[in-house]
Amino acid sequence: MESEAQPTPPASASWAHAKEIGMLLRTQWPKYLVDILVIILSITLSFMFDSFKEDSGRKASERAYLKALQGDIESDIQELKNVIAQTENVVTKANWLVNLPDDVAAINRDEFAAAIKQVVERPNFNSKGATFSDLTSSGNMLLLEDINLKAALFEYYRFYESIRAVEVAERETMNVNVAPYLIRNFSIKRLARGATGSVLHHGVELNDLLHNDDFTNIFSIRLVSRKELLDDYRIELASAEKIKVLLHSKINPD
Repeated sequence: MESEAQPTPPASASWAHAKEIGMLLRTQWPKYLVDILVIILSITLSFMFDSFKEDSGRKASERAYLKALQGDIESDIQELKNVIAQTENVVTKANWLVNLPDDVAAINRDEFAAAIKQVVERPNFNSKGATFSDLTSSGNMLLLEDINLKAALFEYYRFYESIRAVEVAERETMNVNVAPYLIRNFSIKRLARGATGSVLHHGVELNDLLHNDDFTNIFSIRLVSRKELLDDYRIELASAEKIKVLLHSKINPD
């Protein structure tokens, strides 16, 4: 059985429908235009608001990091000043011991004991790097906008690691070379208590000690290693002072 063909709508009906739509657009276009503009404006304002919130949050996070870095650097500056003063004292006393006169009678025993005690001290610098570590490990370093500040921070903490390496090397030298010599010739107990007078072991004569090359060599080692660290501490302090200025300008732009 042949299928019956579906009737097609007359062309006049389609034309009438299109004409009706055209009429509607001609009469209602202001309303449609306003609706479109409202939608566009709403989307734009939403994006602007989200961007403002994100920017405000980023600036708040940056400021929090800047203030934390400021606290770390100011703490480092104070510690560096203390370490520098202590190291300068070690260098001065080591230099004094290396250049002692041959005449033992001219040497003040109390001053000698104090110099030995101070030379064996090992003031070290421990940086407060928690904030910088958090910035680098979390990827939040991108929050800091100032390129000069970021470069200064990376250089500062890179050089700190170099200082730590020198301090570790000095500790090994102390353990291997200096400490055994001191134990053989000096009363560590009396030195620790800050005793005056003779701090030498019984049977050890100061005259023999001073005319032995080991004495000069041992304290020359202390002098050289501490001079190297003193220079490094001063460089690190200058870097910290520079960073402090950069942080202050970012936190207090006015």
